[in-house]
Amino acid sequence: MANEFRVKNGIVAIETSSSAGNLTIVDGEIDSDQGILLDAVTDITLDAAGDDVILKDSGTEFGRFTNNSGQLQIATSSSSTAAINLAAGGHVATTGNLTVGGDLAVTGDITTTVFADNIAAGDSASNLVTSSGNVTIDSQAGHTIVDGHSSIQLQFGNGGIVHMLNANSGDAVIQQKVDGKDFVFKTHADTEVLRIHDDATSGGGMKLSSAAASKPVFLIENTANDATGGQITFNVNRGADAADNDVLGTLLFSGLDDGTPEAQDYAKIFADVLDATHTQEKGRLTMQVATKAGNMRTGIVVQGTANTDVVNVTLGNGTTSTTTVVGDLIVQGTQTQINSTSLLVEDAIIELGLVDGSAPSSDTSIDFGIIANYADAADNPRKSALFWDESHQGWSVANIVSESSQVLTPSNDDIDFHWLYDDDNYARLQVAADGVTTISTNDSDGELAHLTFDVDGDIIFNTDGTDILFKDASVDFGSITHSAGVMRITSAADKDMELRADRNIYFFVDTDAGDTSSSFTFETKDPTGPDTSNVDNEKQPVIVNYKSNGTALGQVQFGYVKASSNSAGVLFTYDGAAFGVAEVTIHTINQENTLHQANKMLICADTTGTDELNFSNYSILYSDGSTEIATFSATIASDGTVSVNVDGDDNDDFYYAVTFLK
Repeated sequence: MANEFRVKNGIVAIETSSSAGNLTIVDGEIDSDQGILLDAVTDITLDAAGDDVILKDSGTEFGRFTNNSGQLQIATSSSSTAAINLAAGGHVATTGNLTVGGDLAVTGDITTTVFADNIAAGDSASNLVTSSGNVTIDSQAGHTIVDGHSSIQLQFGNGGIVHMLNANSGDAVIQQKVDGKDFVFKTHADTEVLRIHDDATSGGGMKLSSAAASKPVFLIENTANDATGGQITFNVNRGADAADNDVLGTLLFSGLDDGTPEAQDYAKIFADVLDATHTQEKGRLTMQVATKAGNMRTGIVVQGTANTDVVNVTLGNGTTSTTTVVGDLIVQGTQTQINSTSLLVEDAIIELGLVDGSAPSSDTSIDFGIIANYADAADNPRKSALFWDESHQGWSVANIVSESSQVLTPSNDDIDFHWLYDDDNYARLQVAADGVTTISTNDSDGELAHLTFDVDGDIIFNTDGTDILFKDASVDFGSITHSAGVMRITSAADKDMELRADRNIYFFVDTDAGDTSSSFTFETKDPTGPDTSNVDNEKQPVIVNYKSNGTALGQVQFGYVKASSNSAGVLFTYDGAAFGVAEVTIHTINQENTLHQANKMLICADTTGTDELNFSNYSILYSDGSTEIATFSATIASDGTVSVNVDGDDNDDFYYAVTFLK
């Protein structure tokens, strides 16, 4: 029997030939109120048939050694207890591979001089962690190669993870693995120059930003010694046929307003497909800006046309928009169309008809001017023009014209041209058929709208129609007429004529003294005179009145009658109230024109007294002192009319001249 020390259900010490010195504990544990020291001259072997050697503190597991398919696996407990932690000054050295199945946390520096060998984490994930120090990978003279096969993740604190991976396409991809985290690029002076946002708020688009003034700056530079540069390409690949209005790319300019503030789009540039039809492809480039309340409106549109060499451009938005060209504007097309309500030109001079910026060197044979398109009261389309007329070599105005090959042809229509002070005060030039021309003026308040000719030289009236007519409110009152070399000044029918002066009136006849027979002639064109009794062929008397400041002073009258019977007839009559004295000279010619005699008589008429009429004369005229020709007398009627009577033979002629005094 072997020597043993047995405690029931406790410790068994057996000394046998096969188990010399073994201490076996059956269903128990070794406890001590002090520490337990295992001190062996040779090895201490821990042999656990259950694969694990478990380490505990006061009954709580904090780690274990595990046989993992013949490999030693050191693991912490499943609790939040820290992983393997070497005390200050400690270190781990290995000449073989070090495989870490979990996280590897390092609070200090990791320095390795191993270049040819590998540090392998096995099939499980591994962590290299430092809480305050640096992790330095220094390849000295060689390359630093980080081979993550499918991906490499760089974690910065708890702020985010950069994921560098090999995409299915084989492309290298750098990816933020946490939403809302940025890529930030700084200078050595810690100045931020570029920030790349994973902008989830805009649908996952990339955003570049910088906190530095006037940054970021995006530069595409080509340093090749040639004429080409870099290129930015917006490409849309549907994988199928494109369609009209497909947007190919957009540049959006955004900022904040001065309210809350809120985000606001201020401008946008985009290109789209105007026509996707094969062989008919046309593009369109559009520029938009924000207007009132941030509404985006199109300001510039550049688009292709069906013509290979024609590109249309639209500027502005809305009929009240303004397009400013600060330099020269050269239009080389055949037509410039302006659809506006008014055209304002600040240029002092507008030149027409230039050829390549200079005056033409040969006859252009075309007209130049302004054409106004309108519709008349009957809705007929019309063209009116103010133009330089090549055919007449002068400026022309036409109410209706037609145009062909830049030559204007007036139609048969009256011309009505106005010089306006305002709508109610103006001058008017009218040209009707046969060249009939009228210049008129109009005043709104009834005042006289005068027409003044103020010339440095003479005013020349040259008429081929012989007459210069004078009218008042379209009513004739006189004319100046050329008749067989004679100038006639004539009043209108049944109208008087007055010649007035504030001083003297001078009448000069034959001012060049070239004709000694010059004279003044007073003539009336009335065919007959007043109808007096017993006389015929009365000639309208020629009468000259004399007045001073409206007071009648006298009158001169010349007349003629022919006796119609042997009875007494009336030679002439006058108003005895107007003229008190008449001196009459009478020349009598008998019917045979063989006897002549003259008589003079004085007549005094007084219509206010009793002695109404007195006259003295040689009442009987004798041709030779014995032959009686005629007898003269004077009578006065109750109304004051004085009649000068003659009693002669039938067909005797009587010429008389009378001077009247007040």
